[in-house]
Amino acid sequence: MGKEQGANKQTGAKIRSNIAKTMFEALDEATQAEFAALADQENKESDENWKKNTSGPFSTAPVDRQKYVFFRLMFVNSTHPIFIGLLNASPPFSNHF
Repeated sequence: MGKEQGANKQTGAKIRSNIAKTMFEALDEATQAEFAALADQENKESDENWKKNTSGPFSTAPVDRQKYVFFRLMFVNSTHPIFIGLLNASPPFSNHF
């Protein structure tokens, strides 16, 4: 769409946000309050889950340990060639790898 067709510079996310806001505002106040309470509850649950997962001792459950090992292997295997390429391109290290 060009200027002649009246195109604006809104992104898809902004358009979806505007539509959702308009639809939410069209609801009656009781339904709005219900959805607001549900959103607050979900937010609190999410915060509690995050706090539980990021504080306290590390989990020793085999499932959690396996997730860590898998992530670590994937990270190392995917970034190692990048680091070696950077080291080879750097003059002080180009002879060592």
